[in-house]
Amino acid sequence: MLDCVVHGWDVAQTIGVAYDPDADLVCYSLKAAALIPTGAPSDDRPRTAFAPAVEISADSPALERLLGLVGRRPAAS
Repeated sequence: MLDCVVHGWDVAQTIGVAYDPDADLVCYSLKAAALIPTGAPSDDRPRTAFAPAVEISADSPALERLLGLVGRRPAAS
């Protein structure tokens, strides 16, 4: 589900359309994204599946916080 929500945003950004996924899907995905291990590329651990997290304000909407956790930079942040 996390991939679907995040890549849906990617596609929407690419083709220039609004993206408003269901709040429950975003909430579930945000909880899953919070469990993704982070680490610098120089760590001995295998690279993570997503880009390093981007700092997003804690009071930002859930979708923006989700995108930040998986390395996206939402325009509003």
